[in-house]
Amino acid sequence: MQNFIEFYLNGGVFDHAITIVLVVGMTALALHRRARKLGVDGERYLWIVDRMAILCLGLGVIGTVFGVMEMSAALRFMAEGGADPATVDMARDRAMAIVPIPLGWAGMCAVPLWIGATVFGRRRPAVSAAQ
Repeated sequence: MQNFIEFYLNGGVFDHAITIVLVVGMTALALHRRARKLGVDGERYLWIVDRMAILCLGLGVIGTVFGVMEMSAALRFMAEGGADPATVDMARDRAMAIVPIPLGWAGMCAVPLWIGATVFGRRRPAVSAAQ
C-alpha cells in the first residue's frame, strides 16, 4: 500500500463507519469544550466520546472478522478451482496484509478520542475573573 487513500479504501465499508463514529466523537469533544466555556456541566459529552471510541474498536474487530471470512472463502475457491499453489500463496499474502486494515484504522481513530476524553476529563473548570 503506497498511500493513505489505498489504505482507506482497502478497509471497505467498515472504514467509512469508523470515520463517521470518529466525527461524532470529535463533535462531542467540541461540545464538551463549549459547555465548559459556558459554565455548563458537559460531562455527558465525555461519556459519549468514550462510547464512540469503544464503538470504533468494535467496528474494527467486526470488519477484520468479515475480512478473514472473505479471505478464507476466496482462497478456498482458488484452491478448489485448480489454481497454482504459488498463485494461492501470493493471494494469501496480499489478503493477510489487507484483512487487519479496519482494526488498524479503528485504533488510529479510538486512541485520539480516548486521549481527548482523558485530557478534558482531568481539567478543572476555569475560574472566571468575576468570581
